[in-house]
Amino acid sequence: MSFGKPIVAPNLGNIPEAVGGASELLYEPSEQNGLAIALHKSLSADLAQLSELTRQACDQIGWDEIARKTTQIYVAIN
Repeated sequence: MSFGKPIVAPNLGNIPEAVGGASELLYEPSEQNGLAIALHKSLSADLAQLSELTRQACDQIGWDEIARKTTQIYVAIN
């Protein structure tokens, strides 16, 4: 993602949040052929559009923003 390229990844944890609108190539890890299906989708996906969406998502999650959100969580639980 840091290179602005779309990723094929499992739909787990914060990955959907991290990729933002570029979630077209996420797959359910519980699906037996999930990875294969996502890889096949990548062959016909609009990679230029997904790259732009990926770049936009990365712009939203810089280290300053991560630190701010983490601090908010710690303050909220104390």
